[in-house]
Amino acid sequence: MAQPLDNPMVSPKEIAKEKAEISRSDLLRKQEVETKELKDRMVTLKRMENNIQALRDQLLREKRVISKIKNKLNKPTLIDLYYSLIFPHLIYCNVIWGNSPDIHLKQLTKCQNRFIRIFKNLHPHCHTSEYYLEMKILNIKNLFIYHVATFIFRFLRQQLPAFFRNFFTFGTSIQARTTRHTPLFYAPPARIKVLCMSLKHTGPGIWETIPQEIKDCNTLHLFKNKLKNFLITKSSVFQG
Repeated sequence: MAQPLDNPMVSPKEIAKEKAEISRSDLLRKQEVETKELKDRMVTLKRMENNIQALRDQLLREKRVISKIKNKLNKPTLIDLYYSLIFPHLIYCNVIWGNSPDIHLKQLTKCQNRFIRIFKNLHPHCHTSEYYLEMKILNIKNLFIYHVATFIFRFLRQQLPAFFRNFFTFGTSIQARTTRHTPLFYAPPARIKVLCMSLKHTGPGIWETIPQEIKDCNTLHLFKNKLKNFLITKSSVFQG
């Protein structure tokens, strides 16, 4: 049985050796946890890739239907058609797959652009960025930001199921001294890029980009409205 480190009868070499063993065991334990997280994340990425491909196929089927009837409907009806046939597919589990690699999300972005061109009767190669603002539609990237920010808003107000009660770690629980630079959330470090794509890592960074006046909203409905207007305006200014 190892003697306590503060025992005066233990030599400095033995103390250093025991500290090294403790550090080594902590490192191995940390590597095991990280390896498990990596395996889980890789499985999740593969599933997301398959789901995005299936989602793309579903959107293309909806596109063919809308293309056939677009000339018989007015613009308000076409917008309603978008929110009834297309939008539900784009927001389902968006916080999970919305941060997938760009090579996968690009497929959905192309589909969404095609719908914009259909609704506005545009040329197949026409740019669509300005029409997102006109139609007040969020693109794929902004949809992810919107749903992650909404998730965190509900987390802070304890509006989520009990399972998510300790989903994020507050910065005050990590730092011994709280300063004005202490972040609201603590993002756990990750050496591998795949792990940095999880909601626990991206969520805190996204929340910091939201203006304080939007964060201070009293109701979820008001928060969603202000956040959507902010994202649409910010996207149009950036693209312009």
